[in-house]
Amino acid sequence: MDTNDWNDAEQRVERAQELFEQHKWQEALDELLLATTINPYNGGWFFNIGLTLDEMGRLDEAIDAYRRSLEIEPNDIQALYHLGADLQHTERFAEAIKTFQQIESLDPTYEPCYCGRILCHAELGEHEKAEEMFYLARLYKEHCPACYFNMGCSLAARKQ
Repeated sequence: MDTNDWNDAEQRVERAQELFEQHKWQEALDELLLATTINPYNGGWFFNIGLTLDEMGRLDEAIDAYRRSLEIEPNDIQALYHLGADLQHTERFAEAIKTFQQIESLDPTYEPCYCGRILCHAELGEHEKAEEMFYLARLYKEHCPACYFNMGCSLAARKQ
């Protein structure tokens, strides 16, 4: 890859950022995809593809993009979190839990990895585990509205 190709890829990513901020999802996606054909070794660009696909509601494709990002940068907590969230939203709860656990192994203070597991465990009927995740989340962020909501859902389901 020569310098002109590298510059073209960088310019496409910058243009994609502008388009993303303007909510022009498809155009942003097209620019990012072209950039990754020029340089397929930038995990951040695949992460941005995932974010763009999320905005478009194309969660299965976003999951693939986050996985591609993680092949390049396996310890990227943001990519792991978004992967876990999309797995959760597509009702792949066991897989989401494993992804959130991977985040915990990298950074045990990252509260969203516990918050996401509250809902996953609740959906799987594992309410005691959901409660455990709630208390772990509170160690790092005492007043997380999402954690309280997710725990409320678990408690409501437990009564049924």
